[in-house]
Amino acid sequence: TGRAAPDDVVRDRYAASARVMAEEVAGSDASRWGLPSICPAGLVPWWMSALHVFYDSWVHERDALLPLGRTVPVEPDETAPVWAWAVSLVGHANKAPLDAEVGGVHVVLRDGIVSTQATGAAEGDVAAMIDAVSGRGSVEDALAGCDPAVVHRLGALAQFFHTEP
Repeated sequence: TGRAAPDDVVRDRYAASARVMAEEVAGSDASRWGLPSICPAGLVPWWMSALHVFYDSWVHERDALLPLGRTVPVEPDETAPVWAWAVSLVGHANKAPLDAEVGGVHVVLRDGIVSTQATGAAEGDVAAMIDAVSGRGSVEDALAGCDPAVVHRLGALAQFFHTEP
């Protein structure tokens, strides 16, 4: 069955809600950024939940446009935080301690807490790395030469994203 609202109404509602969300983020001060929020990674500071929303938007834009053969712009200002968030999710694939660098991001998992820090520009195609971790492509190919333990964990994450519920 279809939806009751016409395409242009759905588009306009989406555009309006995106503006409201952007204004909400832009108008937030330091006291807001540390407040608790929830996202699929669990209870996190508000800024991390906002980052997850950005990650989802970036990945799902590609989900919608790539199968249609459309070119999706890849901006380093966007891929850097999206990739850092994707790498931080290794803690959900395996709880064993980890200290490694992958794609320009240093990831540490210790005592159940994951931290990431940019170490410089990623070598390789960051969009392909994000796509692979999101279940669209080979993690082993996209992360060739990276720490095998991280590749294995990110591969498990890709399988999770690629599995039907």
